[in-house]
Amino acid sequence: MRNRALVVIVIAACGPDSGSGSIPIDGLGTAAVDAFCDIYVRCGLLPDLATCRSLYGLDIMIDADLVAAVKAGKVIYHGDKARVCFDQFTGTTCDRNEVLSSRNQPLACDQTFEGTVGDAGACALNEECISHVCTIPTCASNTCCMGTCVGATAPVRANLGETCSSTVRCNTGYCDSTTSVCTAFLADGAPCTSSQSCNSNVCSTTCQPLVAANGVCVNGTQCRDIGDTCNSASKTCVPFGNLGDTCASSNDCSSVYTCDMTTLKCIARPKLGDTCSNLSPCIDHSYCESTTMTCTALKADGAACTSTTECESRDCDTTTTHTCVTPPVCI
Repeated sequence: MRNRALVVIVIAACGPDSGSGSIPIDGLGTAAVDAFCDIYVRCGLLPDLATCRSLYGLDIMIDADLVAAVKAGKVIYHGDKARVCFDQFTGTTCDRNEVLSSRNQPLACDQTFEGTVGDAGACALNEECISHVCTIPTCASNTCCMGTCVGATAPVRANLGETCSSTVRCNTGYCDSTTSVCTAFLADGAPCTSSQSCNSNVCSTTCQPLVAANGVCVNGTQCRDIGDTCNSASKTCVPFGNLGDTCASSNDCSSVYTCDMTTLKCIARPKLGDTCSNLSPCIDHSYCESTTMTCTALKADGAACTSTTECESRDCDTTTTHTCVTPPVCI
């Protein structure tokens, strides 16, 4: 059974795509990439949409099982709600908690996929079930095994003090993993064990405040704006460096660049055929081959592999065949 996460609900919180109206199921992946890239380009993290699509186009995909389930009528897809989910986050803000957090997702995001299978019915993924809960037994990777729907009631968001779970989200606050109860976010300075519990969404022993541009910081996750990084030298939140800008580490440079540790300038990341390293990964749809340390073309199904980054399918069977595979559609 494929265990690939559904990305639309996460990516929907990242911004709009360029279209309007209902989004067709076959266009959902493209809309998700465009939404993601729109925010990253608008907020200065990447120079243009083409570069962003080159970087992330293969990594943002909609589960083939889900698409098949929609076409088979096992899942009802509401393209109009998908559009509302995307469009909710249009605007000019680059505040990471406004554009990258799932906390602000409208109800339409929860309602984009509607299950049709009742309690105890056979299922292959959560979205098939009315309850959005499909219990699937453990089975060999890249094989199909069926599960069972648990519950016959569609999930409804919980309020503070009410029970929550991985499928029952909180209207406000966070789902406490110990009590499974929706709990108010913790204020800056409060002791914490996870970022999701903090109002700032940043936890480092205590909840850390988000830092505005030019403010003092410890790491990049503290910077309020997604186009800012915690500069290695000044320890202040400043825009990511572009080509030719001064840097002390690659963390100071935009993701399309890397820091040349000789010149201490941001330079272009390597592409197909160039020399690469773990600190300077390939920018295009190629991978850094560990023996030659060269950006190498992705491998087709059947080719030997040791990790998913080597494969066109983004899936390497590392337990049995040790080859690139496309997981079977289990619907």
